[in-house]
Amino acid sequence: MCVACSALLCAGCLPHVMHGPRIEPDGLSGSLSLTLGHNQEIGEPVNFVPSLYGGLRQSFVSRSGDGPALSVGVQVPFFVVALVTDYEGPDAMTVATSTSYVDVYVQPRRKRAPGFETGIGVLTSSAIAAPYVQIGRIDDDGGGWYTTQVVGFSISDDLASGVLYMPSVVLRTPASDSGSAANFSAGLGFGFDDNGGTDRLFTLGVTIELGRGGS
Repeated sequence: MCVACSALLCAGCLPHVMHGPRIEPDGLSGSLSLTLGHNQEIGEPVNFVPSLYGGLRQSFVSRSGDGPALSVGVQVPFFVVALVTDYEGPDAMTVATSTSYVDVYVQPRRKRAPGFETGIGVLTSSAIAAPYVQIGRIDDDGGGWYTTQVVGFSISDDLASGVLYMPSVVLRTPASDSGSAANFSAGLGFGFDDNGGTDRLFTLGVTIELGRGGS
């Protein structure tokens, strides 16, 4: 596990925003997210390090379909089980909680597709807080494009102080009438620590939102 400021941009520990800007009607949904990232500064052993997460999310939408909407989710990296087996007691819990995230996302005004959708959210673990903004156009079939703008901060004494900025552009393609969709992303990352050090990261990713109908 990364323990320097560059951990904010360690390709295997990246926070994932595992949804688009539009919150679909009430219900529990799942998602899978794979990101391949390359940090040019910290000498990762392969060109692109995989980061694989699974998530569950509960959405709350008004009966009219317009107005405010809220989603609350959790996401856990698949590698966390392997990591924890290398630690004992409190150390294992630290690894698990620092790489797993709670995601709270709000749309101040949900609109009926097609149209532009916007929202704000925050990803938090025991080590990182990462507020973000999403904006994009979603068509009536669920496809479209959007951008996610993330700013992350270290909030744990176990992680050196630092800040990251992660912009990405995403193409959303509906996979079926059930509400499933594939989100293909490309992004950059810029990290800064308190000692003036910097990190640069390039990412490619795909997030699969698992079937759920909506309007």
